[in-house]
Amino acid sequence: MRKRRPVLISEVAQIPKDVNFHPNKKDFKELVELPLRKACEKLYKLNVPVFSSSANVGDVKYGRTANIGILYNKLSEDNKRVADRMIKDGYATLGAVTKQGNQFLTIKIPISEVSTVKYVQRESVKIASQFEEQDLTWAFRYTPEEFVSISGYESLKGLSPEDMARQGEAFYDKNSGWIYFDKEHYEKALKYEKWVKKRRKGK
Repeated sequence: MRKRRPVLISEVAQIPKDVNFHPNKKDFKELVELPLRKACEKLYKLNVPVFSSSANVGDVKYGRTANIGILYNKLSEDNKRVADRMIKDGYATLGAVTKQGNQFLTIKIPISEVSTVKYVQRESVKIASQFEEQDLTWAFRYTPEEFVSISGYESLKGLSPEDMARQGEAFYDKNSGWIYFDKEHYEKALKYEKWVKKRRKGK
């Protein structure tokens, strides 16, 4: 059987969208180009806040790097140390602090005309694997009062938190009192809390 030729990064079309600050698992196929999808999915599983990614023909032509952008100020202290090591070793750069208080870490994977999708997949997953699971610091979650304020709907005032969330197509966690914009993010936060408790018991 004839061996299939490896797919090159120069053959990957650009997806003109970024991963936003609160993606869902189902979003990655639409938001992240194939070479970086596994790495971004892994980072999402670890609750590391990915906000952008790029690995396509344009990157081969102009930047010569495939990139993953991470919200540095939302990293745990342990993951900030991982990021700082990457910066020191020349695998990433750190941008200036924005007016909103955000600071962006950009992980860079050198590529050329002959770089393959498999190569970038392998290298990006290797980098993503250096991070540790952390709290879901980047998910949108609010107290009922904050939720009314940010929604802009006066009709939510006076409703129970459960009804507020229902009308706003959100999810209310009665145990914590938070209203999450997304049930999947609530489940991720809960999973992390259980993981932390399990680790503490094991010590």
